[in-house]
Amino acid sequence: MDTARIQSKARELMRNHGKNLMIPYILWVILSLINSVFSGVVGYYAGQVTLYELAPELVTMKITASMVSAINLADLISQVFSVAVSIFAFFHTMAKLRFLSRYWKGETPSWREFFKKIYPNARAFFVHVAVRILHSLIVALGIIFLVIPGIYLALRYSMVEHVLAEDPTCGVLEAFRRSSRMMFNHMLTFIGLNLRFLGWYILNIFTFGLLSIWLTPYHDLAIVGFFHERLETAFPTRSATVSSAPTSAPEEDSPFEEFTEERPVEEVASDTTAGTSTSTTSTDDLLSSNDFSSLDDDPFA
Repeated sequence: MDTARIQSKARELMRNHGKNLMIPYILWVILSLINSVFSGVVGYYAGQVTLYELAPELVTMKITASMVSAINLADLISQVFSVAVSIFAFFHTMAKLRFLSRYWKGETPSWREFFKKIYPNARAFFVHVAVRILHSLIVALGIIFLVIPGIYLALRYSMVEHVLAEDPTCGVLEAFRRSSRMMFNHMLTFIGLNLRFLGWYILNIFTFGLLSIWLTPYHDLAIVGFFHERLETAFPTRSATVSSAPTSAPEEDSPFEEFTEERPVEEVASDTTAGTSTSTTSTDDLLSSNDFSSLDDDPFA
C-alpha cells in the first residue's frame, strides 16, 4: 500500500475542498468550547455554594438563598448539557466518517449535508455506542495488564467505526471481525501513515493548536483513504457468474460480502414421449476465496 499516495490525495482534497471539510470541525470546536466554558463557570459557583455550606467564613462573596437555588439549577442544566454533547459526539463521529468517505470517493457534498441520514434506525446508533464502549474496554484492559497488547488491540480494531460508517447494518462483533481482517498484516503500514503527520503535529504546537482546524480533517481524510484501500483488497467485489448459469435480477451487494463457492449447475432434460431421459452436466467456474485461517484466533470471529 502506497501511504505517500494516500497522503497526497488527502492533501489535494484539502486544497480543493478545504472549506467544506473544515466547517463541521469548526462547529464541533465551538460547541465544545461552549460546553467547557459553561461547565467551568457553573462549576466554580457550585463549588462556592458547597464551600459556603461547609465553611461560610471562607467565602468572600455574598450568597443568598435565591442564589443557591439558581446555581443548583444551573449546575443541573450544565450536567444535562454535557450529557447531550456526549451523545451528540456519536452522531458527529459517524457523520464525519461518512462525509469524508464521500469526498474520498469523488463526491462533493456541501457541509450542509454533514448531518444528513446519520443513522438509518435506532439500532444502528446503539450498535455504535456498544462498539465504542467495547473497543475502549478492550484497549484499556490491554494497556493495564501490558502496554504492548493494548497498542496491538487498538491497532487491530482501529477500523470498527469506519466499518459501521460504511455498513450501518453491521453488528457489534461483526464490526470487530471485519476490522481485524482489514488490519491483518497492515498494522505497520497504518503506523507508517500516521507517522507521516508527525511533523505537522510538531508544527501545530507552535501555532498553539490553531493548525488543528486544518490538520485534523487532513489526517482524518488520510485514515479514511487507508480504510477504503483495505476495503478493496480485504473484501473484493464478488465476481460475476458465468453466462451459462441461471440469471436473475441483480441485487446490490454489500462491500463486505465475502466470496461464496458456486456449486455445479446440473441441467436435466427428460424425454417423456420416448420414456428415456438424458442428463448433461455443466460446471461453473469456482470462485476462489482467500485463506484467512490465521485469524482463527480472533475472539470476534
